[in-house]
Amino acid sequence: MPSQSKNPLHGVTLETIVRELVDFYGWDELGRRVSIRCFTHDPGIKSSLHFLRRTPWARAKVERLYLGLRGGVGRVDSERGREENKEEILYRPNVAALLVDPEGRVFIAERTDVRDAWQFPQGGVDDGESPEAALARELVEEIDLAPEKYSLREQRGGYRYIFPGGRRKWRKFRGQEQTYFLCDFLGGDADINLATAHPEFRNFRWIDPGTFSLRWVPDFKRQVYRDVLRDFFGVAALD
Repeated sequence: MPSQSKNPLHGVTLETIVRELVDFYGWDELGRRVSIRCFTHDPGIKSSLHFLRRTPWARAKVERLYLGLRGGVGRVDSERGREENKEEILYRPNVAALLVDPEGRVFIAERTDVRDAWQFPQGGVDDGESPEAALARELVEEIDLAPEKYSLREQRGGYRYIFPGGRRKWRKFRGQEQTYFLCDFLGGDADINLATAHPEFRNFRWIDPGTFSLRWVPDFKRQVYRDVLRDFFGVAALD
């Protein structure tokens, strides 16, 4: 029996593979790269896992794409990895919002492109833009929330993650460095509108911070979520 240690996917679940591919490519591009119905017609994580577990040839295609995203395996890729490690890693500045209602619950939203993927609102900081200005802009763009409907209580920065496989986004960034803002929510649910010009979320809810599940976010973001929930709320995320 071959050693599992030589299997590049040993310890990586199918769900992790699909979530990271969707997070990196989005459903549209993923459907173009692997043209299977569960990726192109009303795609979702659960339906895709159901199909892939029953369809070996499709699963093999998805796993090959994932290995390519991670940089593959073997001597050549190991050498390439050593060369890449010599490069400076550039992180894109990013902000994220922790909206807390009067009951102490935190706002999370479900992404439009990935079912059952819940997260805090977040977005990049434009050139010449302050983190505070970026936060205000992102909350308007993502959930149509006006600045007078929340107040800033605390901010912490230095939360970093690297994109899967060391791939670059926006041509030069290999990851993001986030500043999180703890905000007191001063409005009501009617002040939140997900039907924006470019919708990013399909649904939202308020939860106790201690009930946040790491299964809702891809692997490469989980440590940041662990740290944020601990630093701001003193709780451990659910694995």
